[in-house]
Parts: sequence; C-alpha cells; structure tokens
Amino acid sequence: MFNKLSLKSKLLYLCGTLLFFTILVGAVSFWGISKIDFNLNRVANTSLPNIKAADSMYLNYSKIRIALRTLGLPGLSAAEADVSVKTVLDLIAKYEAVNLQYRSVPFSEGEKELYEKVEKDWEGFKAIGVRVLYLQKSGTAEDKQKMQEIFLKDCPIAAEAYNKSINELVAFHEKNANTWVHEAEKDATFVKNLEYLIIFIGLFSGLAIGYYFATAVSKTLNEISESLSKGSDTIANFTNEIASASVSLSSSISQQAAALQQTTSAVEETSASVVSNADNAKKSSEVSEQSKHSVHNGKAAVEEVMSSIQNISNSTDEIKKQIDDSNREIADIVHIINEIGTKTKVINEIVFQTKLLSFNASVEAARAGEHGKGFAVVAEEVGNLARMSGNSAKEISDLLESSILKVQATVENSKKKIEALMIMNKDRVEHGTDTARRCSDVLDEIIANVNNVDQMISEISSASSEQSQSIREITKAMSEIDSASHQNSSSSQQTSAAADNLGAQVEDFRGLVVRLNQIVGGRAA
Repeated sequence: MFNKLSLKSKLLYLCGTLLFFTILVGAVSFWGISKIDFNLNRVANTSLPNIKAADSMYLNYSKIRIALRTLGLPGLSAAEADVSVKTVLDLIAKYEAVNLQYRSVPFSEGEKELYEKVEKDWEGFKAIGVRVLYLQKSGTAEDKQKMQEIFLKDCPIAAEAYNKSINELVAFHEKNANTWVHEAEKDATFVKNLEYLIIFIGLFSGLAIGYYFATAVSKTLNEISESLSKGSDTIANFTNEIASASVSLSSSISQQAAALQQTTSAVEETSASVVSNADNAKKSSEVSEQSKHSVHNGKAAVEEVMSSIQNISNSTDEIKKQIDDSNREIADIVHIINEIGTKTKVINEIVFQTKLLSFNASVEAARAGEHGKGFAVVAEEVGNLARMSGNSAKEISDLLESSILKVQATVENSKKKIEALMIMNKDRVEHGTDTARRCSDVLDEIIANVNNVDQMISEISSASSEQSQSIREITKAMSEIDSASHQNSSSSQQTSAAADNLGAQVEDFRGLVVRLNQIVGGRAA
C-alpha cells in the first residue's frame, strides 16, 4: 500500500504519525491531570474543610467543658461566674456557627450517619451545660450540690460519648482524604507510565516508518538513476531510426515517380473515353426530348381516361343513391304492411268478442224470457263491435289498395331511372374504350423510343465501364502517391524531431543523473 504513495504523501504520513503520538501524549496528560485534579479537589474541598470544622467543633466543645468546670470551683466570685457563663454561651454560639458551616458541605457516602451521631451527642452535652447554667443562676446550696453531681457523673459520660463520635467522624474524613490522595497518586503513576509507553511507541513507530520510507525512496531513486544511465542506449536507437527513415524516404521517392508515369497513361485513356461518352450523351439527349413529347401526349390521354373513370364513378354513385331511395320506399311499404297486420289483429279481436257477446246474449235471453229486454245493452254492444269490424275491414282494403299502387309506381319509377343510367354509362364506357385505345398507341410510340434510348445507354455503359477502370487506376496511383507523400513527410518530421531530441535528452540526462546522485548519496556524490 505504501508503495503507491507519492514522496510528498509519505513525508506527510510520517509527520502525521509523529503528530498523532504527540497529540495522544497531550490527551493522556490532560486526562490524567483531570483525574488527579478531581481527587485532590475532593480532598481540598470536602475532606480538609470537614476535618477543619470537626477540629474547630471539638476545640469549642473542650473550651465549653472547661468553662463549665470553672463554675464548679469553690470560692468562685459572682463576677468570675458571670464571665464563665458568658464564655460558655459564646462558645456554644461559635460551635453552632461551625456546625452550620459543616452542614453546608455535601455529605459523602457513610458520613451522614456519623454526623447525626455527633449531633445527637452534642445535643445531649449542650442540654447538660444549659442545666448547669440554670443551677448556677439559682445559687442555692442544693443546686450547687446537684451541679457537682453533674460534673462527677453526667459530664464524663456525655464527654466520652461525644469524644468517641467526633473522633469517628474525623477518622472517617482522614480515611477518605488518604483514599483520595492514594487514588490521585495511583492515577499520576498510571498516567506517567502510559505517557512513557506512548512516547516509546511513537518513537519506535516514527523510526520504523522513517526507515521504511527512506529505504523505499532510496531504492526508487536508485532505480531511476539506473534507468537514466540507460538513456545512452535509447539515443543510439534514435540514431538508427534516423538512418532507417532516410532509406525509407529514398525508396518512397522512387515509388512516387513510377506512380506518376502510370497516372499520366491512365489520364490519356480516360480522356478518349470521355469524348465518346459526350457524343452518346448528345444523341441520348435528342431521343430523350422526343420521349418527353410522347410522355406528355400519354399524360393527356391518361387524364382523359381518368376523367371518364370519374364520370363512371359518379354514375355509380347516382345508381347507389337511386337504390337507396328505392330501399326507403320499400321500407315505407313494409311499414304499411305492418299497419295492415295491426289492423288485422284488431279485427280478429273484435270478431272474437262479438262472438262471445252474441253467445252470452243468446243464453241470457233464453233464461230471461220476458225479462230478456235487459240484454238490450248487450245487443247494442254487439252492434257497435260489428260496425267497428266493418270499418276496420274497409280501412284494410284501402291500405292494401294504396300499397299496391305505391309499390307499382315505385317499381316503374326505379325501372325508368335505371334504364336511363345504364344508357348513360354505356356511352361513357365507349368513350373510355376509345381513350384507352389512344393511350395504347401513344405507349407503343414511347416503347419504341425507349428501345432506342436503351441501346444508346448500353453504349454509354460500356464506355463508362472503361472510364471507371481508368479512374480506379488513377485513384490507386494517386493513393500510392499520397501515401508516399505522407510517409515522406512523416519520415522528415521524425528525422527532425529525433535530431532535436538527441541534444536535449543528453543534457537532461546529465542533469538528472547528477541530481539523483546528490539526493541518493549526498552532496559529495
């Protein structure tokens, strides 16, 4: 992977490695100092203030105890007693102030229980002191006796309990302080050893990478120097190429002269062919002109044929239209016949009802006898139905007669129109036949002219083939000339470029060899 890097990248990689280890040492140092500072801050901000406050509390407690014992001395004057009382009260106030300061610092794990025990013992001792002050204030012999009993019994017990609890609290803080100091010293030792290890790894890595890069660069430069030393062989090859190019140039010039001679001969043959083709082309032009007139005549005849065909088409359209009219008339006839069918159904229904009513009337009349007059209504209805039947029959007769007349008129009219159209189409067909005959004559004339043109074109084609062959020879010769010219030009350019490069490369190789020797072996080399 490192072999693919450039010299600049290798140097930057080496510097980056050294910088990485330097930053790593700084980071480890910062981390270690932070840990040490944390432990020492706990000692300075927690243990030492608490120990100092506990010592101050214990000192004030001892002074209070001494001042209280002073009150029990025999022969103590009133003024001296007042001073002692005032001293006790002042010391209690100082103790409470220091105690309040102690509580302002957050408790450590396990500290609260010890402090609560000290506070409990202090409250017990303070209650004894307040009682002593109360007994001192009364001044009676009995109270003094009680005060002496307190000094001999209660005070020693309370003092022993307080001494024990305050010593345990101070010992707790001293233990914490020692633990934190030990942790700080342990962290300092660990950080120092880690820094030594990182510095050693960094120095070893830097030396190893530097040695590897220096070896790789030196090897590469040596290879380049050896390659440059072989430049003289390349220069000799350039000289051989120049000689070879000169020989090739001379041969190309000879080939070019021969190709020019062939080109001259081919051009002469092409000139004769061109003259012959020109005469044939003139004759072909005249024949083409005649063919052009014939084609115009044929075009006019064709247009007449197309006009006749269009007329026939129009006649066909008229016939189609007439047939459509006939179809519509036949549709009307069908409609009339449908109406006839409808009327026929009505007549059949009426006939059926008439028969039914007549039958019912007969039956009823037979039953009623004299009373059969009630069936007059039935008889009247039968009469009405009979009249309806007669009217419908008449209408049917009229419709049939009308239909027959209409169908006959339609057939007759269609027959006349079709006959007229057929006569008209016959005339147009005859005209189209005559026009087609004329077109046939014109086309025969065109065919004859085309045959003449075809013969002339055959002669032109033969001459064109000879001309094409000559042109191919000319093209081939010109290609050889062009190739020889390009080759000559290329050879000349190569010769000039090779000559120019010889001197420049010799000077460049000398300078590069000197510089590489200085880089690899130093200035002395």
